[in-house]
Amino acid sequence: MKLSNFYGLLFLALDVACLLFCNAAAMAEVLPGGSAASASDSLLAKGLADVTRYGAKPDDEIDDTAAIQKAIDDARDQRLVAYFPGGVYLVSDTLMAMQRVAFDTANRWTQDRRSANALIGASAGKKPTLKLMKGSKGFDDPGNPKPLVWIWSQAKDEGRQRGSTSPRDEQPNISFNQVFKGIDIDLRGPGNSGAVGIRHAGSQGSTLESVTIWAEGAYAGVVNPPGQGGGVYDLTINRGRFGVWADHQARYPVFGGLMLIEQDVAAIFWKGQSNLTIAGFVIEKSKPGPVVALQPGGRAHSRALTLVDGIIRGSGSSAIDNRAGRNLYIKDVYVSGSRSVVESRGRSAITIDGPLSRVIEYSYTGDDSRSIFGGQIRESGFEHVQLESVATTPLSDKLLERHLWGRPFPSFDDPDAISITNYGAHADDDVDDTDAIRTALSKHHKVLVPKGTFLVSDTVKLRSSNHLLGVAKHLSIIRASPHWKGVGRSPVLTTEDDAAAATTLSFLMIERPENMAAVPLLEWRAGRNSVVRDVIGGRSQVRGRGTGGHTGTDAVGTFSIRGQGGGRWYGLAAEWNRLSPDTGAAGYRHLAIEGTREPLAMYGVNIERGLSEPQFEIADARNVAIFYLKGESLSSEGGQAGVLTIRGSKNVAVFGYSGNARPWGSSVIRLVDSDDVVLANVMPVGPDEKFDTVRVEDKGQRLQINGKHPASVVRLGSPTLPF
Repeated sequence: MKLSNFYGLLFLALDVACLLFCNAAAMAEVLPGGSAASASDSLLAKGLADVTRYGAKPDDEIDDTAAIQKAIDDARDQRLVAYFPGGVYLVSDTLMAMQRVAFDTANRWTQDRRSANALIGASAGKKPTLKLMKGSKGFDDPGNPKPLVWIWSQAKDEGRQRGSTSPRDEQPNISFNQVFKGIDIDLRGPGNSGAVGIRHAGSQGSTLESVTIWAEGAYAGVVNPPGQGGGVYDLTINRGRFGVWADHQARYPVFGGLMLIEQDVAAIFWKGQSNLTIAGFVIEKSKPGPVVALQPGGRAHSRALTLVDGIIRGSGSSAIDNRAGRNLYIKDVYVSGSRSVVESRGRSAITIDGPLSRVIEYSYTGDDSRSIFGGQIRESGFEHVQLESVATTPLSDKLLERHLWGRPFPSFDDPDAISITNYGAHADDDVDDTDAIRTALSKHHKVLVPKGTFLVSDTVKLRSSNHLLGVAKHLSIIRASPHWKGVGRSPVLTTEDDAAAATTLSFLMIERPENMAAVPLLEWRAGRNSVVRDVIGGRSQVRGRGTGGHTGTDAVGTFSIRGQGGGRWYGLAAEWNRLSPDTGAAGYRHLAIEGTREPLAMYGVNIERGLSEPQFEIADARNVAIFYLKGESLSSEGGQAGVLTIRGSKNVAVFGYSGNARPWGSSVIRLVDSDDVVLANVMPVGPDEKFDTVRVEDKGQRLQINGKHPASVVRLGSPTLPF
């Protein structure tokens, strides 16, 4: 078939006109003879740029660096995913995934967070691996560590090197929606003492997922991981000087499902600006010295550590060295092989009771911090210890699984993932796609939303067995139509109200038109077996013309979890700047958890810049755990809104909070008539005496920790983990 005929057929079949035609042509230019492969063409139709189409060839002895870099750059510029088929790719220099900023016609530096880098590996068969080539330059200096992959954003803020193309001038707080998923990294070999697997200091929506790094002889597996509204999940690092190394550029990091094996110096080196939360982990270290060492220095509102549900197998001194006196919280962690579990400043080391100890709960209140424990305000230096001797640890795999989605997880390259375009949906036009999406969901379990924006005029309901997925959260978009028909609380997407549902929603953006202020985006009623992964909410700049939408004052939310809602949620965020004008109505919530009883675990939640009080509410709910919450506040006529209120609820935990919320006259987190609640390391990065960090209101009594102080631990009753 002639190349021109091929593109003509592709144009007719997909009805995508210039965009996909130009993308395909750009990739064909690098192919010998301009040949085309049907598998790659199918990927392109979904929104993926196959790196092998650029000349990268796995499992040979040829350097693939230039070809992969070209694919990364083109995928970003054409708003595609850089897709890696299985096999080993040889790399000799840092692969740069740079998010662009631009100087616009209004003389402002701007950035489009929907133009991000997504590097994603094949989900089935042989896993793709990036391997550092022997003799590669610059990876041999531990005094100047060099990453094999560096994901970053150019700077746009005043006072920075705006528009610089050097990653040394990166601006991590605007590195949005950047993804590295399903690709392993192999640093092993001579001359690698300064090598780092990946550096990825990302903010809202940025993730590092399903990655194994072999780092024997190297400096570190990961430097400066992402966090807020994203996070790091299903990561294994074998050996290296450090497993995870992070400083102030790491954006409120959270890990779920982490294995760190046999690091030479320390598994975790943490001197960041806030709190680090790790949930579901196995750390093994046979060399002498602490497994985890908290670093001295920095502000009081920094360098805290929260460890939940893990195993530490150490050797020699304390498993956790906290002689620096930082805020530290540990829950359900098994420790063996070390002389002591933890040693905190001014306190005796907590020795292991027998060969294996379980830390039921431990907390240390660091400098200038406060705790609420036993109905009293506790000062800096307060230590709480609850320890027991046990015979065995949980199985490592089972422990990690408690904090991860089920495997294999639905993917865009699964052969049974049926595209909504097969049923007549068309991207990036004004045609209503509601019926096409509903039909696809009714006929198939696994339904794909390819790259593009698809309009719906009424609520789309997912069945209990449905898996609705995109290719990446900034590329696959479902938007409420300008002719929205829904009324009241009608959301764009909802689920069946089913405690046994195995529904999943992943890698998507959900939007509402600009002037439909209170159209909820997602209402979740699927239970403990469900998963929401890498979903973002937004507000388009297209104005609605319909009469739908909600204008009342009862509680509505961008995201809500009600009825039998539960499950595991990862990296929930939204384009809050766009949503902010819509959030001032009384009763509005960015996120509302109402009346639920099913287990619910949420990781890397980013809730911010809402104008109603509070922005996030847990009301009459049970069995909820938030593994890291990040929030900010904006000014309004009524002051600034608090981030979270927990009201009339039981068995609720928040394992880590950071953010620059300053809710004058209010509190960052408020507990009202709730039992069996724990808050660990609530660390506002903007301390201010005009608000409270935590406020507890119970049976007419009130306790508060003023905003000048971080809260190390606030515990009411005896909460347990939801899973």
